[in-house]
Amino acid sequence: MELVEKHFNAVTLGNELKPDALFNYQLEDKVNTKTIQFKGQDLEVPVVNEAGDSLDFSRADKLINKICEWNNENPDNKIRIRGHVLVWHSQTQEWFFHENYDKTKPYVDKETMNRRLEWFISSVFDHYFGEAANGKYDGLFYGWDVVNEAVNDNTYRDDKVISDASDTSTSDTRHGSNSMWWRVYKSNEFIINAFKYANKYAPNDVELYYNDFGETDNTKCEGIVKLINDVKSADGTRLDAFGMQAHYNVDGFSAAQFKSVAKKYAQAAGKVQLTELDFKASSTYDGTAATRESEYTKMAYCHKNLYEAIQALK
Repeated sequence: MELVEKHFNAVTLGNELKPDALFNYQLEDKVNTKTIQFKGQDLEVPVVNEAGDSLDFSRADKLINKICEWNNENPDNKIRIRGHVLVWHSQTQEWFFHENYDKTKPYVDKETMNRRLEWFISSVFDHYFGEAANGKYDGLFYGWDVVNEAVNDNTYRDDKVISDASDTSTSDTRHGSNSMWWRVYKSNEFIINAFKYANKYAPNDVELYYNDFGETDNTKCEGIVKLINDVKSADGTRLDAFGMQAHYNVDGFSAAQFKSVAKKYAQAAGKVQLTELDFKASSTYDGTAATRESEYTKMAYCHKNLYEAIQALK
């Protein structure tokens, strides 16, 4: 917290608001369930802890409440939070996509998955923005990543992105490269619906984002722009900005290429953010004092060029 308080006016929780954490890291083949009333109809939902909860916010709230304490004590120097993330192919339990939340049973149909998706998004937002929050988190969240990394090359990530010969796509219950969302929907419908439900349940002053990596590649840029346009052209959706993850390499960073794709994202999304900025060290740096000064110079050059590129885009 000392580091955050000194240097930052906003934070993003790395894992605690991802689906696997909210489902209390229940990674077995199946979980217990209960039936609730959702939008006037019965809906089967998982039970993820001994208290009978369907979502467990304890890990996230431990951190979020710490930020709230700071804000209450420092009203003129508040720290805000970016929610991350509602829909992601990774770190989402396999059982979430199956009948009775049991991965040994068939995948559910799209109608059932839509209801689960809307319930999940509405429940997360209700916890932080609804009556139960009693205003505790008002103004704390400035935005939320609705969908993360749903593009592969210049098209949508599907359920056949095999990372190695042993990857059967469901062997890792939280998945690596494959999208079980795509396996259920066979289309981008889940992305459209995620932004639709997020827009329905999020306060108007909480921005909604799409976030992705490898965004300076021209081919992947085409796919990301297509996703943004598809979302923004659908009825009932809202997408306020695109998050460029910005995982760059000292050896290969091009300010000109950065500006080129950033302009395209800005034209499509309206606003662009750098969300996970880091620079990988050059191939010649080996950690020794002999190569350290040269690495400092290279890194400073990249930072300078990136800063100037950003200023030129404003």
